[in-house]
Amino acid sequence: MNFKEAKNYFLRHYLSQDLHEKEAIFYRWIEDWTQKSKLELLTGAAIDIGESKLDIIIERLNKNEPIQHILGYEWFGHLQIAVNSSVLIPRPETEELCQWVCKEAMQLAQTLNILDIGTGSACIPIYIKSKMPQSNVWALDYSQKALQVAQANIDRYDLDISLLHHDILDSTLTLSQSFDILISNPPYILPIEKELIANTVLDYEPHEALFVSNNDPMQFYKAIAHFSTKHLKPQGAVYVETHAEHAKEVLACFEDSFCIVEIRNDMYGKERFVKAMHKKNKLA
Repeated sequence: MNFKEAKNYFLRHYLSQDLHEKEAIFYRWIEDWTQKSKLELLTGAAIDIGESKLDIIIERLNKNEPIQHILGYEWFGHLQIAVNSSVLIPRPETEELCQWVCKEAMQLAQTLNILDIGTGSACIPIYIKSKMPQSNVWALDYSQKALQVAQANIDRYDLDISLLHHDILDSTLTLSQSFDILISNPPYILPIEKELIANTVLDYEPHEALFVSNNDPMQFYKAIAHFSTKHLKPQGAVYVETHAEHAKEVLACFEDSFCIVEIRNDMYGKERFVKAMHKKNKLA
């Protein structure tokens, strides 16, 4: 099949009801497979795709498998981050969080110690280290499988990032380091909300990275706030991603330990990020 025939075949057999989504996924896959741009393909670049090749991809998509798992990666800013069922697929909102941290941190003429809590694929620390190579960066996760993916991504970019295998929910956790910045996109979805989650997420992404283990959406934020009392430098700051409906509750989790707490909206206008710091903080 040529390009036009392949596209029509794909759109007929991929069962998604969203035409825009179907076309976007088709272009994403075929650009990766042919290593040609959408413009090249639309302007007549010669390709020849077997029907069986398309059938394999379509079958996987019709089983709700994310296109990122089929390709084996997701773009996160300028980075190609390997993903599988052991880690969350990086989202644009998390990239916004990283941009916020880097914009503020790069204003300081000093070497910073930065810890990502619940690192998963390590997209956050890799992004930060690539933008601020002079910083000292650590990444913590409880999942050994996630840390294996994280290490592979770190190795790909040959970055000096230290991985830590710990459980942030362990109230006795004590590290030898102290940090200028703590950053996290922790689990915050309630188990009862599973029915609201898309099958591509529910069936293929790790539940322990999505859902709290009790009925408290603040479970991990409380743990991070407690951890910060022991490991955040006096001039440090905490940045977290939140559920849009619980940002004010997250803010309240940090108010006992921090003098200044703020909420920031994401690109869609939703309350998505919380920052906590002390008065006269250098990152204010």
